[in-house]
Amino acid sequence: MADFPSIRITIPTFNAVADIDRTLDSIAAQSSQQECIFTLIVDFGSTDGTIEKILARMGKRLGLMQLPHARWGR
Repeated sequence: MADFPSIRITIPTFNAVADIDRTLDSIAAQSSQQECIFTLIVDFGSTDGTIEKILARMGKRLGLMQLPHARWGR
């Protein structure tokens, strides 16, 4: 098996409960070696259940950074 390069994916979110499962499922469906992919979700203060959905999927290849007081597009 060839060595695959590490892939780092950063996903910014804000009240994305309707889309986060589809986004993470799409990443999981990629043909690359899953052990080479690390996903970091940066949440900017979601209040719609986005955090709960992310926490339910947490694992060693998925990280969460919460920045509730950051000003992102607001």
